[in-house]
Amino acid sequence: YFDTEAGFRTAIDAAILAADAEICIFDRDLARLRLEEQARVAALRAFVTMRRGNRIRIALKDSRHLELKSPRLLALLRLFGHVIEIRRTPEELDRLCDSHLLTDNGFAVVRFHIDQPRGKLIMADRIEVHPWLERFAELWSAAEPCSLGATFGL
Repeated sequence: YFDTEAGFRTAIDAAILAADAEICIFDRDLARLRLEEQARVAALRAFVTMRRGNRIRIALKDSRHLELKSPRLLALLRLFGHVIEIRRTPEELDRLCDSHLLTDNGFAVVRFHIDQPRGKLIMADRIEVHPWLERFAELWSAAEPCSLGATFGL
């Protein structure tokens, strides 16, 4: 378990390093995950280039932080758009207040509420992570592809 922002980010780093073939992220806007930091971008780049077929799927509620404050992450997305996909969740899911980063091999970082730094790190436990992966699959199927930099609503 963690109860600080630093503990949360340490857990994120551990899960990214442990990932085998897939990383799945559900978050409001990626701001608190701080994926934009140079070391995390480097870790994500190392993950997607580690072996053919590795991929990252990200489901967001709001892409503005990514578009306006994440140039390193956007550059990574431009280079590896064939293995990194971002989708936007529909408005009816805006009430969801948790955040999670999951890996295919049983690692997960679950933040119980996006505004509070409490949560847990699950390590190498596919059974405990399975319900979270099922939930992510439901969120993913409800989400729509995200055109970064596009103007919506006009």
